[in-house]
Amino acid sequence: MKNTIAVTLAAVLVTSCGGVSTTNLLAPSADSGLDGTGQHLNPKSDGGGVESGSRDATAPDARGDAGHVGADAGLPRKDASTAPGDAGTDKADAGGPDTGHAEDSGKDSGTDDAALSCEAPSVPCSGHCVDERTDPGNCGACGTTCGAPTTCVASTCQCPVAFPPLSVCGAACVATLSDPKNCGACGVTCVGGDVCTNGECLPACAAGEELCGSGANARCTLTSNDSSNCGACGTKCSAPLLACAAGNCICPPTNPTLSECGAACVDLDSDPANCGTCATACGAGFVCSGGVCHASCASPTVACGNGAAQRCVNLTDDPSNCGACGKGCGAGRDCQSGACACSGPNGGKTTLCSGVCSYTPNDAENCGSCGHACSAGQVCTAGACAPSCTVGDTACGAGCANLLWDPYNCGACGVVCPSSQPWCFEGVCEFG
Repeated sequence: MKNTIAVTLAAVLVTSCGGVSTTNLLAPSADSGLDGTGQHLNPKSDGGGVESGSRDATAPDARGDAGHVGADAGLPRKDASTAPGDAGTDKADAGGPDTGHAEDSGKDSGTDDAALSCEAPSVPCSGHCVDERTDPGNCGACGTTCGAPTTCVASTCQCPVAFPPLSVCGAACVATLSDPKNCGACGVTCVGGDVCTNGECLPACAAGEELCGSGANARCTLTSNDSSNCGACGTKCSAPLLACAAGNCICPPTNPTLSECGAACVDLDSDPANCGTCATACGAGFVCSGGVCHASCASPTVACGNGAAQRCVNLTDDPSNCGACGKGCGAGRDCQSGACACSGPNGGKTTLCSGVCSYTPNDAENCGSCGHACSAGQVCTAGACAPSCTVGDTACGAGCANLLWDPYNCGACGVVCPSSQPWCFEGVCEFG
C-alpha cells in the first residue's frame, strides 16, 4: 500500500454498559487524503490500496457485529497491528471513571477520625472534636444523644437539678419519690388507691391523719391520740405516761387521781414528794394528806396548823384546838371531851354566857346571871348592880373587882390568871 493514512489517536475512553464504545478524536493530516469526516478526498489515489468507494457508514460489520460498525461510523477499522500493550491499557480503564487517585477507596477524607487530632479531654467524633463528658449529642460515646430536658453530666444523660430530685425514665424526667407511675424506680406503679410517698406505694390517709411507718407496717393514724405515734410518727408513750392526748403523753385516764409530774404519774393528794402540787415536798416527820403536808402524829393526836407551825394535838382537851384544829375556847375556858367549858379560876365559878365564860359576881353584862346587864352608870359588885363599888372593890370597866382575889383582875384590872396558875392570892396568880 503506497498511500499512508496518518491517524492521530487523541484519547480512548472506555465505559461499561453491556458493550464497548470508543470515541476517536481524529485530526486529518495534510497528506492523508481524508476530509474532516474520514472520507477519502480522492478515491482514486495512487496505489489502489483502498477501493474507489468508501464503506457505507450504515452497513453492518461483515463479522456480524450489529451494534458497532467498524471502529466508528465512516472510519476505517483500528489497525490490527495495534500493540498488545495498548489493548491492555484499554482494559485497565474499563472499571469506571478515573478519579485521578488509583488508591482512593471512596471514603471522604473529611470524616477520617483516625487522622483527626483532638486536645484532651476531647475525642474525634464524625470529623469533629467533642467532649463526651458534657456534649448532649455525644454523651459518653460518639452519637449518644441526650433528649430534652436531660443534659450531659459526667458522660451520662441526667435530669436538671430539682427538689425532690428527678430521675430519667425513658425520655422523661420524673420525681420517683412521688410519681405514682414511677414510684421509687422507673415503671413501678402504685395501685389500689395507694399514693407514692418517699418512693414507696403507701395507703392514702384521710384528712387529719398522718401516714406512719413504712412498707408493710405503714398505716394512717391520728397523732393527737395515738400512744405509739404521739404528736409525731414514731413517738411512743412509755410507762407511766401510757396515754396520748392532744399530742402529749399523759397518765392513764383510768386513774383520775394520778397527775403528771415530769415523767411520772403521782397522786397529789398523798405523795409527800408532790403534795398538792408537783415538787411540793413534806418535811421530815410530816405526811401528805388531802394534798396538804401534816405532821406525822401518833394516835390519838392529830396534826394541826400549817407549815412549820404545825404540831400534834389532842382534840379532846386542847383549848386551842377543842374538838377540831383551830377551835379555841378562849380565856377562862377549858376543853373537856372536845368541848369548851367554863371551869377555870375560882373553882369553876365562871358561867358560859353566849359562848363566853363570865364571872357573874362582877360582870356588868351578866351581873349575877347571864344576860343581866346593869344600867348606865351602874357597876356590878358582888353579883348586883350598884351606883358604886363597895369597900374593898375597885371599878374595872363596868364592874367592880377585888384585885386581891379576882383571877380575872388579879392585882390589877384585866390581869387574868393562866390555867397553870389559876388562883389569885393577895393579888398574885398561884397554883392551888
